[in-house]
Amino acid sequence: MGKSSVDRRVAAPEILYVDRRTVRMNESTVASPMTEGIITAPRSETLDDLAARLTDLAIKSVVVTDDDDRPVGILTSTDYLALVDDGADPAATTVGDRMIREVVTVRYDETIRRAARLMDRHGIGHLPVVDADGRAVGIVSSTDLTAHLARGGD
Repeated sequence: MGKSSVDRRVAAPEILYVDRRTVRMNESTVASPMTEGIITAPRSETLDDLAARLTDLAIKSVVVTDDDDRPVGILTSTDYLALVDDGADPAATTVGDRMIREVVTVRYDETIRRAARLMDRHGIGHLPVVDADGRAVGIVSSTDLTAHLARGGD
């Protein structure tokens, strides 16, 4: 019989883990579940004006950016409720007055696992997503991560 043209070499298996600290090679990045086209606000905008912009959009967080679109804060619906509870006037209060200044961000090419760990470590539900230059390109929430995993994402 002649030689078979079938290549019988076995490919080396893909290494998924080098050790427990190494990210799986095929794990999804934050770019998969993130929301693009986010609503941003300058520090100077009043909360009254911001609320008017967000009516009917069901937005739960707004990324506060500088002139170069880099996140400098975040304002969530919880922060807005605290304003109302404090009795502050939304027409006289700016986003900069009430925003969370220590904003935690994640790069679009980081893993979903990393985003989840950041949320857990900092006790937050929303992470602004930034590009390699630190500019806001999206946002990812704990709800986004849950939905992604429920659809079979890594």
